[in-house]
Amino acid sequence: MSPNTLSDTPFSRDFLVNLTIAAVLASAGALLYANTLRAPFIFDDLPNITDNPAIRISAFNIEELRKAATESLLKSRPVANISFALNYLAHGLDVTGYHLVNIAIHVTTALLLYFFVSRTLILASGKTSRERIPVALGAALLWLVHPVQTQSVTYIVQRMNSLAALFFLATLLLYIRGRLTTGRSRLFFYLSGFLTALLALASKETAVTIPLIIYAYEACFLRKKTAWTNHA
Repeated sequence: MSPNTLSDTPFSRDFLVNLTIAAVLASAGALLYANTLRAPFIFDDLPNITDNPAIRISAFNIEELRKAATESLLKSRPVANISFALNYLAHGLDVTGYHLVNIAIHVTTALLLYFFVSRTLILASGKTSRERIPVALGAALLWLVHPVQTQSVTYIVQRMNSLAALFFLATLLLYIRGRLTTGRSRLFFYLSGFLTALLALASKETAVTIPLIIYAYEACFLRKKTAWTNHA
């Protein structure tokens, strides 16, 4: 095998493309929200974070995480509460760390959106990798930088909304992969998707719409598809 053989494989090309896209989205998110890192806690941040004794954990263990999850103000959103507790454990009430996590969640969600749009383009029209990348990347970038997202990213307590969106998209991607996969792998993807759906619901109750969205996606894109396309 020549030294250049590996670099010419589809796996290597896809990995490099995805890595480049992740870097583009991360750079855009960092540049856009860099000036918000010192924005103070406001409004609902106060009862849910700064004045919430339940998130003031002193160690990473089950009991401390249980306390943060179940004794915080919004008990129906334990995933978000635990994330605040982990922030507190790492750096107390230094607001920069909370903002960095919010930005990271937002960028990761944008990357998942890229994969979701990319996969949907393949299912809907059979577009090749080269054709779908600009559209999918454009959609993800537009979502990433759109002003409507400002509150979810810069208002720290709205991490609840951002986490729900992240796990929502993860659930859709896992369902699509499971739906178009055969054998034992299908069960793995379905179970993983069920877990991420629970995480979405435990972040914010808006995730209750996941079954409806899956049904609509199934009706629009998946019913006539029986195998995972080779255009990935």
